[in-house]
Amino acid sequence: MSGDISGFKHVMPRLASTRGINSLTWKSFVNESLSNLTRLLFAPSQATSRAQSVAEDNPETIERVLSFLYLREYNEAPNPEDKSNDTEPKEIPLNNIEVFITADKFGIEPLKSLATQKFSRWATANWNSLVFPDVAHEVMNSVPSHESSLREIIVDVISTHITDLIERPEILHLLDSFGCLGSLTIANLVQNGLVKHPKENDVFKIFTQKLISFAECRKCCTPFDVGLKFIEYETGVFRCASCGARH
Repeated sequence: MSGDISGFKHVMPRLASTRGINSLTWKSFVNESLSNLTRLLFAPSQATSRAQSVAEDNPETIERVLSFLYLREYNEAPNPEDKSNDTEPKEIPLNNIEVFITADKFGIEPLKSLATQKFSRWATANWNSLVFPDVAHEVMNSVPSHESSLREIIVDVISTHITDLIERPEILHLLDSFGCLGSLTIANLVQNGLVKHPKENDVFKIFTQKLISFAECRKCCTPFDVGLKFIEYETGVFRCASCGARH
């Protein structure tokens, strides 16, 4: 086997120690784990390519896959022994993205579902985080195009908080970099009723209330003479005909 997965034995002690597996059962546990993983991942006709795929994966991601196979759960937090990761707030979502991609590669559907749930929980709670745009970029750039679940989470989060996120230049850059993300976000906004054509009666009611409150332009102080521009009237905006100031 050209990509022998025995090279991943060093990740197993942490998995064992965190679950209380004693030293007497350690050897058999490792051998059984590697044997089961080999049978799961390597069909005879695909042994070489699959072995090489495992060898290319992050050992900590493989540790999480093994954890799931035995415990139906994995720890999404970065390894505390890895000091390069211990202060990175985006390590948790990135770990879940890597687990999702690996699970997709090897067809482990329950693990894909769990990784999706964990990623969704993080994105929902951290939509205003400074690292959210970087995490969204990683989803758009790394997750295979045939898999839409993580992308849909990003679209839902951006749509839900569009009025806040649209003020951030990095979000605009993200939407500009991935045109499909912008299109999906617009479609989501319309489908969920967050963007709709205003009723004319409501628009003119706003106009009436605002006009009554203004006797003169707040900028040039001339008696009010209203000017309207296309589209602005739908949001109840009008201008001073003399200086063009918005009201």
